[in-house]
Amino acid sequence: MSTQRKVVSNYIFMSAELATLPKAENAERTAAMRKALKGAAPAVRDVEGCYAGTTESSFWVTVSTPAETAACIALARQYGQESILFVHPETYAATLSYVHTDGSLSLGTMRSIRRDVAESKYSDAYTLIPGTDWALICE
Repeated sequence: MSTQRKVVSNYIFMSAELATLPKAENAERTAAMRKALKGAAPAVRDVEGCYAGTTESSFWVTVSTPAETAACIALARQYGQESILFVHPETYAATLSYVHTDGSLSLGTMRSIRRDVAESKYSDAYTLIPGTDWALICE
């Protein structure tokens, strides 16, 4: 009798943008990170993140191995990011992980809500899923 080991992936939300850079430079960084992520992880989806009321192009990355996770962390460091968001795909537990230290911060549970509710009630932090009327928040 053979048993198969269940592979549990993780979701990572991250961006290449920096608030201090011009829009054109952030667009170039986003394109370069997208290309690098597609070579490092099995699934990469464009999303729009909002933090402290400012939106930025971001990515929703599915990782299945420690090497894929390490590649995402290395890219976040390379692009000068402070943190990336890890979300467990079964429990939706959301943890902000600081990429230059061992620090992390639990953000509770990620869930989906209507875009208009996210933009009005959760204007400080949410993720928009392009092509839908849905957003992701942590609470």
